[in-house]
Amino acid sequence: MLIYITGLLVFAGLYALLAAGLNLQWGHTGLVNLGHVAFFAIGAYTTALLSRAGVPLWLTLLPAVVAAVVAAYPIGRLTLRLQEDYLAIVTFGFSEVLRQILSNERWTGATNGLPGIPVLASELGPIRHPITAALVLALVAVVLVALRFLIESPYGRVLRAIRDDEDALRSVGKAPEGFRVTSLIVGSGIAGLAGWGYAHYVGFISPEQFAPTLTFTIWTGVILGGSSLLGGTLGTLVFVMLLESTRFLSALGLPIGASQLAQVRLLVVGLSLIALMHARPEGLMPYRHRQRLVRDGSTN
Repeated sequence: MLIYITGLLVFAGLYALLAAGLNLQWGHTGLVNLGHVAFFAIGAYTTALLSRAGVPLWLTLLPAVVAAVVAAYPIGRLTLRLQEDYLAIVTFGFSEVLRQILSNERWTGATNGLPGIPVLASELGPIRHPITAALVLALVAVVLVALRFLIESPYGRVLRAIRDDEDALRSVGKAPEGFRVTSLIVGSGIAGLAGWGYAHYVGFISPEQFAPTLTFTIWTGVILGGSSLLGGTLGTLVFVMLLESTRFLSALGLPIGASQLAQVRLLVVGLSLIALMHARPEGLMPYRHRQRLVRDGSTN
């Protein structure tokens, strides 16, 4: 039970990192990134390849983040003028192209994946799980504090201006293109950090672990939580806990088969999300400006 709980905390923390990066891009800049999982995969594969080549575990952290940043930069530059639906299509296409490359190249292990990745605190035996959970949660705290300073700075106010009205921002002499690129880069770097933690926790990665459904899981959590920094993280944690808690429906002894139980799980999760969004239409912890708009009956 301890291993299950600590494992759940690790994955919740990794998803919270992904949510923090995505929330910076969408919640604060208005970038619709449907390929967030690609940068998660880049971080994971970078650290896996380096670790298998003999690079010490801790020395793979920075390359994992840098690789995600380097991959995000040309995408940001090429999509400067794309908005909403078009940007979403490009980023989603990038993630699928990357997944196909990972599935077919020999050096990535193709569909067989990459086993034998060193795991965090492996020398500590069974207590490695709580140690890893504490480490991941500490990384989440550091990232959230850093992003807090970022979004409350003048730079963060420019990002929110891009989200709300780019034309108004241009009218005061600010060019949004560079800010949009840096927002994409920072959020992708955080996803690369999450990929580093994921690879060194599970010890094995393969392309199917980075399916588009993971991006939509993070999107659901961010929307559920609201556009604030803590809200997106909280929403992701709540959604992950909701998904995991429905696994115990089998303990109720319902007279249904496994396939029907899976459908019941989806039904329970869906109804729970509807109830939460009905009770908190602005999100669990909305950004204060957006909360005021919803209270006043305005739209953003």
